[in-house]
Amino acid sequence: MHLFPIVFIALLIVPIQDLRQPRGLIADRIAKLYQTETGRRVVLPPAGGAPFDVIVVHICSLGWDDLAAAGAPKPKLLEGASYVFTRFNSATSYSTPAALRLLRAPCGQVAHDELYRPWPKDCGLIQSLRDSGFSTYSLFNHTGGAYGMKDDLVKMAGLDEPVSVAGLPVQLINFDREPLLNNYPVLERWWTVREKSAQPRAALYYNTMSLHGGAHEDHPEWWNDPTQPRYVKSLESLGDDLERFYGLIAASGRSAVVLIVPEHGRALRGSSVQAKELRDMPLARITLVPAAVRFVGPLFAGAPLGKRVDAPLSYLGLAQLLADSGPPRRRRRGAADHAFPLRDR
Repeated sequence: MHLFPIVFIALLIVPIQDLRQPRGLIADRIAKLYQTETGRRVVLPPAGGAPFDVIVVHICSLGWDDLAAAGAPKPKLLEGASYVFTRFNSATSYSTPAALRLLRAPCGQVAHDELYRPWPKDCGLIQSLRDSGFSTYSLFNHTGGAYGMKDDLVKMAGLDEPVSVAGLPVQLINFDREPLLNNYPVLERWWTVREKSAQPRAALYYNTMSLHGGAHEDHPEWWNDPTQPRYVKSLESLGDDLERFYGLIAASGRSAVVLIVPEHGRALRGSSVQAKELRDMPLARITLVPAAVRFVGPLFAGAPLGKRVDAPLSYLGLAQLLADSGPPRRRRRGAADHAFPLRDR
């Protein structure tokens, strides 16, 4: 079946629907949004008190609608989370822009083109973590080469050159024949590097493509494999690998704040205006993703478990969460140890 006519018609629908509202009104709203966002900042305080690590797990192709379509509304990777954000919006439907927005979390949202222009110094999450006292790392379960992703993140967001994953076992093959590695051995490799360092605090950005639409087992007829079982299998494997990794951290006696942030949904079942597996239009069912925070280790004993947060949230809220996880003297008045603000401010 040729999808071009369907895609072409779908791409026309949104502009046609927009005509129902005055163009000037739409442009005015967008301009006011970006004007408001320009003034929003979160400053991470200097690290103090008992040390802990910050780990960001950035997952390609995981949306709430995908979980519903796959019949897996409560996947293992969300089990054990202290907070699950049901209305987190990734604001984009592609990987590199999603990573740039996440790594620009201390500042408000900007238009897509602004992501690829020089950022204000205080907008980079990685540099903010360094300034706060964390030794920073990056890690991928792939080469990072798809569409120049890794290079863009190093250039624009100040991301560290990734920790080498050479020699680790391949789990899947991506659409471009790029190997996708087993997540646990990759994370274990970083943990070995981290444990050998003398730094009391470390921050990791980890990107995994195990759930990507092109990910498949390496056999000639892979495209005939039913999509849903293949997705569920990879989802369960990722959840198992993350649980093993949390156990590794806890067994070491260290503690960590883990942010689980999907890049975007996969469009596993599509919609009336866009075919499945297409993400050209960042529809809500693609950008609404299951973000969560998980506390690991003895420092966070007694942290809440399984709390749903239904307030709208995006990247600035995650930066605020990290800011409020600092030493008690810097927390908002009246805030409890694990009572983070749970909406963008």
